[in-house]
Amino acid sequence: VAVVDGNIYVMGGFDAAATSKPTSTVYRFSPGDSHWQPQRDMPKATAFITASVLNGKVYVAGVRSKVLCFEPSDRGGSWSVVASTGVGPLCGMTVFRGKVYIYGGIEKTAKGTTSTTSSAVFCLNPEAKSLNRVGDMTHALFGHGCVTILKTQ
Repeated sequence: VAVVDGNIYVMGGFDAAATSKPTSTVYRFSPGDSHWQPQRDMPKATAFITASVLNGKVYVAGVRSKVLCFEPSDRGGSWSVVASTGVGPLCGMTVFRGKVYIYGGIEKTAKGTTSTTSSAVFCLNPEAKSLNRVGDMTHALFGHGCVTILKTQ
């Protein structure tokens, strides 16, 4: 879930059918008129993702080891792959000083046969189109929330 220009964007997750398969659907909710509008689908059906907004764009992590960018528009928006990360589902994400930080999550082992909880911290610089591992948390986490709290002067 992300908010851009007063609209709420809901993306991915599981469908309501009995199969409960991951979905690629994206919807925009306009609180002013209580209207839901379908948007361009994500490139991959997925669940357990996280999203943050920077400069009017929605960044999404936890999508098959990629960070995606959704640019809203009146025509349903557009998607692009910003980086390949190794970051799996259930990671956390927040924005700070013009950059997107991605924390923890579930990642595949080197052989790709099993999954492990990550302590990795990545920094995405959208301007430079770069993604770097900048450190590790003291404990591996997944399914957690992240928020940036700024002090006002």
